[in-house]
Amino acid sequence: MTTLKSVFTMLATLVIPALSVVVSIGAPTYARGFDHSHAAFTQVLKQHVHWNAAGTSTAVDYAKIKAAPAPLELYLKSLSAVTQPQYDAFKPLQRRAFLINAYNAYTLQLILSGYPKLKSIKDLGSLLRSPWKKEFVPLLGKTISLDAIEHGLLRGSAEYNDPRIHFAVNCASIGCPALRPEAFVAERLEQQLLDQTQRFLKDRSRNYFSVGDDALYLSSIFDWYGDDFERGFLKANSVSEFLSGYGGSLGLNAAQLALLKSGEIDIEYSEYDWKLNDHRPRKSAALLRRVDQLYAEYADALSDVPSVSVLELQRLPASAYALVDVRPDAERAVSSIAGAVSLSRYLAQPAPTNRTAILFCTIGYRSGLETRKLATRGVAAKNLEGGILAWVAHGGQVFDAQQKVSDRVHVYSEKWAALPSDMRPVY
Repeated sequence: MTTLKSVFTMLATLVIPALSVVVSIGAPTYARGFDHSHAAFTQVLKQHVHWNAAGTSTAVDYAKIKAAPAPLELYLKSLSAVTQPQYDAFKPLQRRAFLINAYNAYTLQLILSGYPKLKSIKDLGSLLRSPWKKEFVPLLGKTISLDAIEHGLLRGSAEYNDPRIHFAVNCASIGCPALRPEAFVAERLEQQLLDQTQRFLKDRSRNYFSVGDDALYLSSIFDWYGDDFERGFLKANSVSEFLSGYGGSLGLNAAQLALLKSGEIDIEYSEYDWKLNDHRPRKSAALLRRVDQLYAEYADALSDVPSVSVLELQRLPASAYALVDVRPDAERAVSSIAGAVSLSRYLAQPAPTNRTAILFCTIGYRSGLETRKLATRGVAAKNLEGGILAWVAHGGQVFDAQQKVSDRVHVYSEKWAALPSDMRPVY
């Protein structure tokens, strides 16, 4: 009997650990955990996604990602390895961050499948099926589409009654809110969504108040997904109520904000720009030196004038300043900086007490003279050093009279044609 007991004891000692090994090997992926820091995706984004000069939109260096795709591919594999039971065990904020990142990462993969032979994500679709309906995403044990992520798993879930996801998912287009140069993470998701919303609303190429039309022009996103802003998020039951909490980001004065809050403001929707958000490096040390040399010709004559550099301007919150283009109508019609108003329009309004007027012209001389005049009248004003030439030399975009991105800038002669190689001078 003792001998038989010893045999069973010995077998148990050998078999049970062996079974444990088998169970461990056969255990699903979720037993080993998922990296909710999404560090691998952040590495890709930080390296290849670039803010514009105003910090309101980004461009993606698709060429460099395609040249070295392994980091993105590894991250995509980690997403596709997540099973439905594992996803269900995530906390709500972890699920939301997971889905937003998945949408953005697989959108990058979709673009790379056709890059560089495309000008828009729409080029990857057909007459019968849009690119967002392509079922190429291996996620949660199924092969689904980008639409299934956005409209099914995110917008279609009662768990995510948050319209700010529209400022987080990126459709690889200029008109889309910025692709954030970091992954979304549960611990900072609220902060990240708020920042994305504020940055998008500060983009004067897509959201701005037109004094001439006495109307608020908004991105078509607010038209297409207006219902999402009417579901009581933060007690907002309309687009106007949602936006009333972001008057500073929209650059509205007190009277305009009051109209918005009352729902009496006229809202128009801007045309959406579907061109690919491709990164084209503009900055060059030689170009920046040339612009500095041109501005230096007037530095002594403007030594008493308060001024601000493009880099200093980029660090200011949009609510802290008002851009004023002092050039005549013919020059401004070629292109200007988003959100800028003419000098006559600025002077026709009561001077704001909490915003500094930033004046600019081609290089900074004419605006410097006008800044001096305003300063003698007690108006808080500064001259933009290097003017619009410095702005584009630092990578800033300019827009034509129809608020579309332009590759043209008005200059006087070849001497002043200090522009990036992808821009054209107009004399």
